[in-house]
Order: sequence, then C-alpha cells, then structure tokens
Amino acid sequence: QKKINQPELLIIVVNWNTKEKLEKCLYSIKDLGKSIFFEVLVIDNNSNDGSIEMLKNNYKDYNLIFNKNNLGFAAANNIGFVKFPNFNFYLLLNSDAEINFTTLDGMMDIMKKKPSIGLTGPALIHEDGQYQVGGAGYGPHWSNSINTFLFLDKLSKSFLGLFLKQKKYKEVKAPIEVTWLAFA
Repeated sequence: QKKINQPELLIIVVNWNTKEKLEKCLYSIKDLGKSIFFEVLVIDNNSNDGSIEMLKNNYKDYNLIFNKNNLGFAAANNIGFVKFPNFNFYLLLNSDAEINFTTLDGMMDIMKKKPSIGLTGPALIHEDGQYQVGGAGYGPHWSNSINTFLFLDKLSKSFLGLFLKQKKYKEVKAPIEVTWLAFA
C-alpha cells in the first residue's frame, strides 16, 4: 500500500563496471529533484572498477543493492521491482544514459493522462546529437521486414519498418505508438 508523501517514481539504474558513465548518469538525476518527487535505486552487478566504493561514498542517500554476481539487466531490474513494489512509475535507466526533466516530465504526463499506456520511452540521442537507431520500433511482421530491407521505410512514415526512425518524428509532439521499446 502506498504511503502518504511517498514518491510516485522509482528510477532504477543497473550498473556493471561503468563507473565514469554511472557518475554522469547519477549527476543528471540530481537535477530532476527540483520538480519531480522520486527515489533512486542503484543495483550494482558485482563491479570491480571502483563503482561500489564510489556509490558507498557519494550516494548514501540513494537506495543501493550490491549483487554478488553479474545477474544482467533484466534480473537486476526484477530485484528492484520486488524490493520496491509500491511505486506508480518506474524508470529503467541505463548507467550510460542521462535524463532531463523535460523528457521525464513529458513521459510521466502522457502516462497520467492515458492510463491505458503501459510503457513509454524517450527519443534516444547520442552525445553528438544524432538520433539513435534501435530505440523503438514495429514488428516483427513480414511487411515491416520488407519495408526495412527495401528501404521503403525511409521514403514515408506510412511504410513502417522494424525500427522507428526517430529523426523523422523530430517535430512531432504527440506520442507515437510502437510495438516494442528498448530500455535505456
């Protein structure tokens, strides 16, 4: 049961030997606290690069779980869901990713307005500003495969491919329905 004044969002970050990237990720999360009420859970999969010491020394205010083995991304996140079941929203954030308030606020707003939406994901953008391929898409269906392999999906939005071409939707402000999301 949800407690009064409990944050509605749990940000889960799974780490395995990405200390420098993890620090950037956690730094990006700190800025969110000014406007969004959330908790952070960092799950370390037995890193040996100094991540554990950095977390214990600098992030004592976060929930920390230290696995004795590298359980992988999915199993580590499942631990987070089991140990912290009473949140309305969960953000699965890769340790090599950074998030900003506008993106997170927009995703949460969409899900609050349309409770039938089970998952939402942001556009994935590389450090150089280029859109990442493979963040979301359609299929698998034979027509989507043909559209991708014959490059028809590059001609028009009406030809759905296996991957959402994010830069084609750069100016679109409404949610875009897809059949799969990559968790980043």
